[in-house]
Amino acid sequence: MSQALIAALQNPALYPHPVEGFQVIETHISWVLLTGPFAYKIKKPVNFGFLDFTSLEQRQHFCGEELRLNQRLTEGLYLDVLPVTGSDCNLTATLSTYSARHFPPPRRRSAPHVTRTASQ
Repeated sequence: MSQALIAALQNPALYPHPVEGFQVIETHISWVLLTGPFAYKIKKPVNFGFLDFTSLEQRQHFCGEELRLNQRLTEGLYLDVLPVTGSDCNLTATLSTYSARHFPPPRRRSAPHVTRTASQ
């Protein structure tokens, strides 16, 4: 998997819902594609010792575990583990992702004492 795959997944025709644009958030172990109403998280094929996602089976298993654990506290937010297969521009990939409803992050506000301290 590579940046080319993430770029290929930014095609609105691939999704079964209206896409309001794409935002990609990259972490050490995942890519998150925000499509407007939904978010898709793709685990990277990495091994850091404390976690090993190098095989498709491991990524699929841990997508399922993340979904199972997060669904307990977030009714209706985490939806499903989905297979992603296909090829584009000589790129062939099979991977697991999970979908969730996307919601905007909360606005961060500074406490008055933090603002005063920062300005002193």
